[in-house]
This record gives sequence, C-alpha cells and structure tokens, in this order.
Amino acid sequence: MSTTESSPRPVSPDHPDLQKWEARYADPDYRPDPDPVPYLVECCVDLTPGHALCLAAGSGRNVMFLASRGWQVRAVDISSSGLRHCEQLAIADRFSVETVQADLTHYELGQREFDLVTMIYYLDTMLFSAIALALRPGGHFLFHTFGRDQARRDWGPSNPNFLACGRQVLSAFDDWQIRHFAENDVERPDGRIESVVQMLARKPGLA
Repeated sequence: MSTTESSPRPVSPDHPDLQKWEARYADPDYRPDPDPVPYLVECCVDLTPGHALCLAAGSGRNVMFLASRGWQVRAVDISSSGLRHCEQLAIADRFSVETVQADLTHYELGQREFDLVTMIYYLDTMLFSAIALALRPGGHFLFHTFGRDQARRDWGPSNPNFLACGRQVLSAFDDWQIRHFAENDVERPDGRIESVVQMLARKPGLA
C-alpha cells in the first residue's frame, strides 16, 4: 500500500462533508459494498489498463474492480475511514493501490498523468477542466451520477446542486469523442430505480 507523493492540503476536521462521510464509514455497522458500479464494468471491457484516478472513491468498490483488471489506481476521498476500508480490501485481495485523503475542491489532479479518471456518484462540474488536464491524450473520463430526475424519487439526493444536468455535462466535453452517453432511469442491483447521467468520453489526441 502506498500513499501519494503529492502533499494535499489537510482537511479541516470541521469540514461538513468530512463529518458526513466519516459518520457513515466509521460506523461500526458499516459494511463496504463489494460490487462495482455496473456502468464501470461495462465501459472497462474495451479499455486498456493504465493509470486510473478515482475521485470520491469512498470505501473502494470501484477501485478494487479496476485494480483487479490490472489498473494502477489512485483513490482520492475526503474520508480517511472510507479510504481505510479501501486499503483493507486491497490488502485482502493482494492489490496495491494509492490512497489520498483530500478535499477535491483543493486537490491538484496533475497534468497528463492518467489514462482514466472516474467521477461516480459525485458531482463537481468545476473539476471538469482539471480532469481534462489530468488525462493523457487518448485517455478516458467516465462519469456516472444522479441526474435531475432523481429529485422526484423518495430516496437519494434531491438538492439540485448534487444532481447532474446531462446537457451541461456533454457541453463541457463537446470537442471530445463521446463513446457513450445516456440520461435515463436504470435499475440498481437492489431493485430500486435511479435516474442517472452516464458518459464515457475520450480525450482528443493519440494515446
């Protein structure tokens, strides 16, 4: 297990997002979901493993899937408890992943370091330009999060700040190759229906 060579700004213990996610991941009854998001599984079939950056990685279910497919993964999350679950999974499965605790609004993603960046069940459109810089030419950005229609359901986020607008996501990458895009309702493994925006986009240039 390794830690990042960069030095992200320490996260304030009073940060509301830190308190929210620490409360979840540090709960003694919390059990990490072992199954990756199906959209990630579907999209990775045709991608050649390289260096991946998982934003808001949580307890690491998507990180572990990528590592099992030969990717070298950096997992970034605001919660140290979430990342600890990720590290424990990595040790159990004998994978090496890099974990970084950071507030993504103040974290430098780097330039041309990654072949894949994922933003799953997290939304920050201000990071889109940084993601474009962080990817190598020919690299991919995989986006999967709740869409605006989720607000009409009786579970999940309803705050519009946390719900993606498909048109806005597409327009931010209008000069990229959009390998897949969808804004629709999908069934989760637990049977619930969620409204999502999904996109796999390829950065222009030769890999």
